[in-house]
Amino acid sequence: MNYTSLPEASVRSNLVSLDVDGDAVLEVEDQSSEETFKFRIFTKVLCLASKVFAKMFGPDFEEGQRLHDGKCPSIKLEDYDPGAMHTILAALHYQEITAL
Repeated sequence: MNYTSLPEASVRSNLVSLDVDGDAVLEVEDQSSEETFKFRIFTKVLCLASKVFAKMFGPDFEEGQRLHDGKCPSIKLEDYDPGAMHTILAALHYQEITAL
Protein backbone atom coordinates (compact mmCIF):
# COMPACT_ATOMS: atom_id res chain seq x y z
CA MET A 1 0.00 0.00 0.00
CA ASN A 2 1.42 3.39 -0.82
CA TYR A 3 0.62 6.90 0.35
CA THR A 4 -1.56 7.74 -2.63
CA SER A 5 -3.84 4.76 -1.96
CA LEU A 6 -4.38 5.47 1.74
CA PRO A 7 -7.93 6.28 2.81
CA GLU A 8 -8.53 9.99 3.31
CA ALA A 9 -8.95 9.52 7.08
CA SER A 10 -5.44 8.05 7.34
CA VAL A 11 -3.93 10.93 5.39
CA ARG A 12 -5.61 13.44 7.71
CA SER A 13 -4.22 11.62 10.75
CA ASN A 14 -0.70 12.00 9.29
CA LEU A 15 -0.13 8.24 9.08
CA VAL A 16 1.78 7.05 6.03
CA SER A 17 1.81 3.27 5.70
CA LEU A 18 4.87 2.32 3.68
CA ASP A 19 4.35 -1.38 4.39
CA VAL A 20 0.93 -2.86 5.09
CA ASP A 21 2.65 -5.46 7.29
CA GLY A 22 4.94 -2.89 8.90
CA ASP A 23 6.18 -3.83 12.34
CA ALA A 24 7.18 -0.39 13.69
CA VAL A 25 6.21 3.28 13.47
CA LEU A 26 8.60 6.20 13.09
CA GLU A 27 7.26 9.54 14.35
CA VAL A 28 8.72 12.73 12.87
CA GLU A 29 7.60 16.15 14.07
CA ASP A 30 7.48 19.02 11.60
CA GLN A 31 9.19 21.83 13.51
CA SER A 32 7.41 24.59 11.59
CA SER A 33 3.84 23.34 12.04
CA GLU A 34 4.35 21.13 15.11
CA GLU A 35 2.46 18.34 13.30
CA THR A 36 3.71 14.81 13.84
CA PHE A 37 3.88 12.48 10.85
CA LYS A 38 3.88 8.74 11.49
CA PHE A 39 5.43 6.26 9.08
CA ARG A 40 4.55 2.56 9.36
CA ILE A 41 7.71 0.78 8.27
CA PHE A 42 9.14 -2.73 8.04
CA THR A 43 12.18 -2.84 10.31
CA LYS A 44 14.06 -5.41 8.22
CA VAL A 45 14.22 -2.87 5.38
CA LEU A 46 15.77 -0.25 7.67
CA CYS A 47 18.17 -2.79 9.19
CA LEU A 48 19.47 -3.70 5.74
CA ALA A 49 19.96 -0.03 4.85
CA SER A 50 21.45 1.29 8.11
CA LYS A 51 23.83 -0.05 10.75
CA VAL A 52 22.26 2.36 13.24
CA PHE A 53 18.79 0.91 12.71
CA ALA A 54 20.22 -2.63 12.71
CA LYS A 55 21.60 -1.96 16.21
CA MET A 56 18.42 -0.20 17.37
CA PHE A 57 16.20 -3.10 16.31
CA GLY A 58 18.62 -5.70 17.67
CA PRO A 59 18.38 -7.50 21.03
CA ASP A 60 20.40 -4.89 22.97
CA PHE A 61 17.85 -2.08 22.67
CA GLU A 62 14.28 -1.68 23.92
CA GLU A 63 12.92 -1.30 20.36
CA GLY A 64 14.43 -4.64 19.34
CA GLN A 65 13.13 -6.34 22.46
CA ARG A 66 9.63 -5.01 21.76
CA LEU A 67 9.83 -6.43 18.21
CA HIS A 68 10.96 -9.79 19.56
CA ASP A 69 7.94 -9.77 21.91
CA GLY A 70 5.61 -9.17 18.95
CA LYS A 71 4.88 -5.55 19.83
CA CYS A 72 4.97 -2.62 17.41
CA PRO A 73 7.44 -0.04 18.73
CA SER A 74 6.95 3.64 18.03
CA ILE A 75 10.19 5.60 17.66
CA LYS A 76 10.32 9.39 17.79
CA LEU A 77 12.91 10.95 15.50
CA GLU A 78 13.83 14.50 16.40
CA ASP A 79 15.29 17.20 14.16
CA TYR A 80 14.32 15.50 10.89
CA ASP A 81 12.28 16.95 8.06
CA PRO A 82 9.12 14.82 7.57
CA GLY A 83 9.14 15.35 3.79
CA ALA A 84 12.76 14.27 3.45
CA MET A 85 12.19 11.30 5.76
CA HIS A 86 9.15 10.28 3.70
CA THR A 87 11.24 10.37 0.51
CA ILE A 88 13.98 8.21 2.05
CA LEU A 89 11.57 5.71 3.60
CA ALA A 90 9.44 5.47 0.45
CA ALA A 91 12.53 4.76 -1.67
CA LEU A 92 13.74 2.09 0.78
CA HIS A 93 10.29 0.44 0.75
CA TYR A 94 10.02 0.61 -3.06
CA GLN A 95 7.02 2.92 -2.87
CA GLU A 96 6.03 5.85 -5.06
CA ILE A 97 7.64 9.05 -3.82
CA THR A 98 4.95 11.67 -3.32
CA ALA A 99 4.64 14.89 -1.38
CA LEU A 100 3.24 14.76 2.13
